[in-house]
Amino acid sequence: MTVQFTIPGKPFAWRRARSNGKVRFNDKAMEANADTLAAIALPHFPAPIEGPVRLGIRATFAVPKSYSKTKRDATIWRPHTQKPDGDNLAKQIGDALNRIAWVDDSQIADTRIIKLWGDKDQTVVFVDAIGPETV
Repeated sequence: MTVQFTIPGKPFAWRRARSNGKVRFNDKAMEANADTLAAIALPHFPAPIEGPVRLGIRATFAVPKSYSKTKRDATIWRPHTQKPDGDNLAKQIGDALNRIAWVDDSQIADTRIIKLWGDKDQTVVFVDAIGPETV
């Protein structure tokens, strides 16, 4: 059984913790994004999945309004090769769904990330438990 849900808004990537002298802290925007992601995902998971998990991410970035119609038509639904990095998108989602979709993000055994230009900013997340018959 695959669980699918959509996160509206621009795809958000994990950011490295920063420091102020000896005090380390996480970015407030990153924590707010993790809370939003958890709130969207929570109704889809009655209990965290135990065992290996497959994570799929389709991150869609809106084509800038400043693009001409010709450039827009040449860009839309093509791969997005700019920042943020796909692995940082997966890291943010993996960490945010700990204890909601899975017990720990170390259970993610298979990850697929697709970054595309599209008509609106959104991230579609697919979560699937991997059993011996699905490998």
